Amino acid sequence: MKLFGCLCIAITFIAAAFASDWHDDFTEPAEKEGAWQQEGNESAWVFEGGVLKAETRPQKLLGTLVEHLRFAAVPAPYEAFTVILHNAGAENAHFGIALAKDFGDEANQDTGSYLFFTNDMRVARNGKVLVGDGTRWNTDELEQLEVRFHAGRFQLFADGESRLDFKDANFNKIDSISLVLANFVQDDGKIGKAWADAFTFSSPALDASAKGKLATTWGYLKRP
Repeated sequence: MKLFGCLCIAITFIAAAFASDWHDDFTEPAEKEGAWQQEGNESAWVFEGGVLKAETRPQKLLGTLVEHLRFAAVPAPYEAFTVILHNAGAENAHFGIALAKDFGDEANQDTGSYLFFTNDMRVARNGKVLVGDGTRWNTDELEQLEVRFHAGRFQLFADGESRLDFKDANFNKIDSISLVLANFVQDDGKIGKAWADAFTFSSPALDASAKGKLATTWGYLKRP
């Protein structure tokens, strides 16, 4: 019985260590070095007191500014997953999750993106937000901004409630997941700010990896 109890405890700790979620609560970013990579030079992203904070630093007086902090902890491409941004908000800016696919090659860049903000949804091509009314909600802050993707299907949830559910056959996979900060720079000098206190990535691919590692460890524990 004692041996069985020890094995149960060991398996519990192993299962917890290889959970199917990749979670970052932004408290100790040094332990996740390389998990996030900034793309763009007109914004600042800092981890402070368990909160990710971002602000715009435009180099031009007018224009649309779109900056990214790319998720790099789990290698691309991504075929089926859920991403959640916890306690996210923005002031004088749009903030949320961007999912992008590369349609071009090394010689010809052609990237399409869906930008899911706390208060808006937009489409971008090669980093430029396309002109249009978009889809807007009066929610600058959310406890949970959740996006699900599988086989070209996009689902957006805000605090557990469904906002969008659509398919795009051109997106059979996602090549880049990022946090996105955007605003229209004007000459009034207002700085766009955004924040969030956690990020979660879930995928069946992580489940498969966890099961494989658990089976290997279980085999090791059963050796005489």
